[in-house]
Amino acid sequence: MKYRIGKHLSELIFNSGIPEKISGNGLNLYIIDKNILTFYEKEINLLINGSPCYVFNAHEKNKCIEETQKIYRKLHNYKAIRESKLIGIGGGITTDITAYVASTYMRGCRLYLIPTTFVSMIDAAIGGKTGINLDSRKNNLGTFYPAERVYINPDFLKSLSKQELDQGWAECIKVALIKPSSLFKILLNNKKREISTDIIRKAIDIKAKLCRWDMEDKGKRRLLNLGHTFAHVLESISNYDIFHGNAVALGIRSAINLSLELGKLKVKEAVMINNLLDQYELPGSCDSDLSDSLINHGIDILLSDKKRSGNDEMLNLILLNKRNKAYLEKNINADKYLKILLQIMP
Repeated sequence: MKYRIGKHLSELIFNSGIPEKISGNGLNLYIIDKNILTFYEKEINLLINGSPCYVFNAHEKNKCIEETQKIYRKLHNYKAIRESKLIGIGGGITTDITAYVASTYMRGCRLYLIPTTFVSMIDAAIGGKTGINLDSRKNNLGTFYPAERVYINPDFLKSLSKQELDQGWAECIKVALIKPSSLFKILLNNKKREISTDIIRKAIDIKAKLCRWDMEDKGKRRLLNLGHTFAHVLESISNYDIFHGNAVALGIRSAINLSLELGKLKVKEAVMINNLLDQYELPGSCDSDLSDSLINHGIDILLSDKKRSGNDEMLNLILLNKRNKAYLEKNINADKYLKILLQIMP
């Protein structure tokens, strides 16, 4: 399965098990989530076969400049060149930081990704966005740099907890809401919440098609930000104690509430979407103790959002005018964002 993002061609390889070998000459540097190495030590050691690796705790707080500097130094010590491959093995944090380093070291090394979580398979490893956090600002440093290859292995999902799977379901529901497709109905009928290869492929296909002619997020790709402006505020004020997917689910619910308030979405369709989020047991509210932090810091976080245009307190936001049709609503006052977010803090 191949798809084009701007001028870049990415190859998706669906496989079972960890690849036994990444072909090609030259240096391979593996960047690996420590938890994944614990679960799959034998298979990963067979893959890396003595190649250098950088193992780290893939936590949101480590998705930072300081961590990238350690990887840059490792690349320098191994005399990496542009033809060297960086291979990220892990979830969204790992693929994001690997891609960011690959895109910036010597202005671009080769990039392969092996996503190991649901959310990284259908979202983080797809489309070419890279990013690290700047203090409490989510992904404020980043580039656009699609991977040459992405290995999709659903077997990894067997080792994930329900909490980890939930993060992927939130992103999967998000892409099903953006445009008409069969994915929404599939998710609605998926009462056992089983992750099939068909669901993974359809979610990837929707995202890849939106990214194809808009790699730099200036047009239709922005629809993929449904729920995310709200989510990034929640992640920041909680110091990343709220997981990304949970924050996205809360962000989607907030987008529904604002869409209703603006008269863009029918109540019947809002109920259907909320019911789908409930079906996948995604959160409907967050800790009311965060309300003070939201009131005190929310505006500042919103006004530092990288997708904002202009210098005033008017922002753009992706909302819904049907259950599977997202659109861009312009010039919403930042205060209105906060009032909508406060609704999920009972």
